[in-house]
Amino acid sequence: MSAHSEKFASVSVGYGRTCALTFAGAPKRLPRCEPREDPTSGAALAAPVEMFPLPAGGVAVVERRGYIEIYPPEGGEPRIALDLTERTRCGGEVGMLSAALDPDFARFPFIYVYWQTDADDPGGEVFEGRVSRFPATRGGDIDEDDELVILRLSQTGGKHFGGAVRFGADGMMHLGLGDRAEAGANAASAADLSSLAGKIDVRGATESRPYRVPPDNPFVDDPAARPEIWALGLRNPWRMSFARTAI
Repeated sequence: MSAHSEKFASVSVGYGRTCALTFAGAPKRLPRCEPREDPTSGAALAAPVEMFPLPAGGVAVVERRGYIEIYPPEGGEPRIALDLTERTRCGGEVGMLSAALDPDFARFPFIYVYWQTDADDPGGEVFEGRVSRFPATRGGDIDEDDELVILRLSQTGGKHFGGAVRFGADGMMHLGLGDRAEAGANAASAADLSSLAGKIDVRGATESRPYRVPPDNPFVDDPAARPEIWALGLRNPWRMSFARTAI
């Protein structure tokens, strides 16, 4: 059975392999960072790192190689909605790592993507980690020519970049960035007030002001700290989630 016709219940990404669980209960090991089979249609789940439902039905799958596939709600062949493979740096724990739709999609029809690119210096030691915003439709069509860069990070190395883009119940964007998410960082930077990992407001973003710092961030009034920081001590927050109601 091809990966196109299999129905996957979940995917889980490790350092060496990606594993998928089918609805039939059978585990499937998948390779990482391999080129897709057909650049004009959906791939056979080469290296999936995330999946989430679309407002109009169907599922979006983020592939580490640098693209997002849309799986239709009634089956059929997937299609590629966003293709950044030519600009994505991929290898180790690097690539297209996460994406999220704005939870108030009716008012803010955007998708936000966290990925690494070395387009300006292919193969260079230092590359750019980027959070980009793209317009999207309810069915998952994405305008990749209308990119607004929300955040740029100078990065180096092969691991501990975190990888989670999530919206909290307050509508703020949370970024899970690891202890090597900025060039020159190390494990101690997980508790470094100058190392960025936190919460920002991306509603109404423009090129001149891609985000705002929420006034309730814990270090917003500390001149020695990055005001974007929301939490410390997270060494490599690959994934996270938020409760929508009080527990």
